[in-house]
Amino acid sequence: MKLVSFDKIPVDYDNSITIIFNHVPKCGGSTFSSILFRNFFSKGFRIYSCINFFSFYVLTRFKKELFSENNIIYGHFTWNIHKFIFDDSYNGKIYYLTLLRDPWEMFISSYKFNFRRKIINCDLISYFDRFYKHNFLTHWFGNGDLENAKKILQNKHFLFGLVEKYEEFLKIFGYLFRIRKIEYTLMNKAVMEFSSEDLLNLKNKFVEKNHLDYEFYSFAKDLFDNRFIELKKEVADIGVKKNEIEILLRDKNISLGDNVLESEKRLIEQIVKDSNKIDLSYLLMFYNKNRLWGKLFALSNSILNVVNQYTQGFSDKNDPITKYALQLEKQRNRALNFLKGQDLSNLEQNFNKLTNSF
Repeated sequence: MKLVSFDKIPVDYDNSITIIFNHVPKCGGSTFSSILFRNFFSKGFRIYSCINFFSFYVLTRFKKELFSENNIIYGHFTWNIHKFIFDDSYNGKIYYLTLLRDPWEMFISSYKFNFRRKIINCDLISYFDRFYKHNFLTHWFGNGDLENAKKILQNKHFLFGLVEKYEEFLKIFGYLFRIRKIEYTLMNKAVMEFSSEDLLNLKNKFVEKNHLDYEFYSFAKDLFDNRFIELKKEVADIGVKKNEIEILLRDKNISLGDNVLESEKRLIEQIVKDSNKIDLSYLLMFYNKNRLWGKLFALSNSILNVVNQYTQGFSDKNDPITKYALQLEKQRNRALNFLKGQDLSNLEQNFNKLTNSF
């Protein structure tokens, strides 16, 4: 097992590799997670989400059964997860990736995200004063220690990018992982307007209070620019295309035909082809809670692996994974009963029927 730092030499797929995406909230991670899934699912990689403590518990408890030679792990709880999953018997290389964003833009995006989902019900100033974790990036990477955060970003991550330079990052990613063409769609994009006067007054306070993050981000920008200059010639022929279709996040207002890319349509068609009705019903069931397709596929893949392998033979019914898995089995049975005798070829109709029934 080897943790790989930045290298201008492209990845060698002849050897085992595990890509771990350290997803910093509100930094374009949902979009990049879907890019990972789209490009590595067909290569036979096992893909797992680690979005909370429960998924961390599942992945680390059942590590021997879940992980293969080539894996992708993504989510908010991934930093240092390799230490809990792999031992010296794993001969592969570990590649940590991450994305960063201007601290002020992160703050605004965080407020929009939490307000839209009714996690908070306050104005922007109250969010700044009462709820937001200031110097978020420095805490995320260095536990509040600025110099440690810089070292971890520079030496422990194979590659990082900036939301403000997303396509440059994707070009470097494409070159280093031997992907010649990358298509992406912005996901989790919130729309909300603020008065310019409110923003100006608050931003001055924000910059002062988050001075560690601004120093960290300035360091990251310089490092990224230098790396991009080093690879400018190599990445010149990497094609990056932003799809103009926007993913809508309004409850009961998502159209399968309008908002799912052709590549994702082909992917779900492949899942339908390769799966039995039980697996398909399970994927349909999770659509209601995971509106974004990249999240849907990866989350369903992770949970299906766990449930299919571990719901039989549990002896300790007080064990958290047992309780959760058995609960999922009940939901699966409900989905099965609902879909019995129905034609699964009409995906949009079945999505609507199923999601409205749970």
